[in-house]
Amino acid sequence: MRKAAGVVFMVLAGFVFSIVTLCAFFGGIPPAGKVAMMVGFTVVALVPHAIGLALAGFRQWKRYTGIVLLSVAGYTAFVAFSFACMYFSDDVRRLFPPETTMIFGSIPTGLIVLTISAALGWLLLKEGHRSDS
Repeated sequence: MRKAAGVVFMVLAGFVFSIVTLCAFFGGIPPAGKVAMMVGFTVVALVPHAIGLALAGFRQWKRYTGIVLLSVAGYTAFVAFSFACMYFSDDVRRLFPPETTMIFGSIPTGLIVLTISAALGWLLLKEGHRSDS
């Protein structure tokens, strides 16, 4: 039961971390507001992540954190790619007003945060495997 609860908290943390990476893609928000939003969601995500790690006894914390961050990067890349494909469709452009495409108007910032999440997750996962051996 404890292990299952730990997984649930890790999934919840991953969901909130994905909000952080998706916020990086948002356009039309002042940089200070975007950073504040991302920091706020990061703090919120760290709470269930810490609970999940505590339920696992903090064993293999690098591995678990790496898995969460890599999963978040993969999910965010999928969502960003899906929105990009959707916006390239003529049908979608006819249905929605032109300013709708500006929701994801900060692609360079989003890609930087996505790359950092993936790289940090990969490094933590590799380090976690190395320390297990």
